Amino acid sequence: MSPNNNPGLQKFLDDMAFKETPWRGVFRAYREFLHSRRSVELILDAVMPEIADLLEKLKKVERRLLELSIAKANKISPQNITEEMFLSSLENIEHKNAELTRVAKASCKKMARPMLQKLHPDKGGDAEMFDLVRKAIDSGDVELVQMFLYNMGTESADPDTILERVKVRRIEFEGSSVFKMASLFVNGNKETMIKLMRKNISDQILRAELMCIPQPDSVLEKL
Repeated sequence: MSPNNNPGLQKFLDDMAFKETPWRGVFRAYREFLHSRRSVELILDAVMPEIADLLEKLKKVERRLLELSIAKANKISPQNITEEMFLSSLENIEHKNAELTRVAKASCKKMARPMLQKLHPDKGGDAEMFDLVRKAIDSGDVELVQMFLYNMGTESADPDTILERVKVRRIEFEGSSVFKMASLFVNGNKETMIKLMRKNISDQILRAELMCIPQPDSVLEKL
C-alpha cells in the first residue's frame, strides 16, 4: 500500500542512520516515523477489502472534482489528467488535502530532476536508488527527497529544519484518526474500526459531491 514499503529504502535508512554526519538524526527520526506508518499500513491492507468499494467511489468523485477545477483554471484539458494527480488510498484515508499534496509532488519533482537524471539506469546510474527516489517523488515526500539529495552530495536543506519536519510528521500521524482507528484493530475491535472508516470515507464522498455542485461562497466555506 505504501510507496515507501521497500526493503531497499529500509537498508538505505539503516546505513545512513549510523554514519557520523550532521544528517544522522534526520535518518534515525525518519526511520522511526516510517516504522510507525508501516505498522498502520499493514492493518489497512488487512481491512482494505472491506472499504475498497467506497475508496473507488471516492476516486471517481475526486476525478470529477479535479476536472471541474482544471476547467475553471483553464490550464490543461481533462484528458491530460494522470493517475499521479490523485490521492492514494492511504492519503484519502488520512484525509490529506489534495491540492497541497499535488503541490508537494510537483515540488519534489522539481527538486529531484537533476538527481534523477544522474541516477537514470540508461546513463549508468543506480537503478535501485533511481526507483527509491521516484517513489519518494510520487508520494510527495519532500523530507525524504531532501535526504536523497544529501546522500547524492547535492545542495540540500538544513538538517535541523528537516529533522523538525520529520518529528512533526510523526506526531501528526500518531495523533491522526487513521492511527487511532488502527489502534482499535490492535485491541481486537476490527468491526468498530471498519464502521468508522466506512463512515469517514462516506463523509468525504458527500463533501466531494457537494463540491461538484455550484454553490454560493458561504456554503463552500463550510465544507
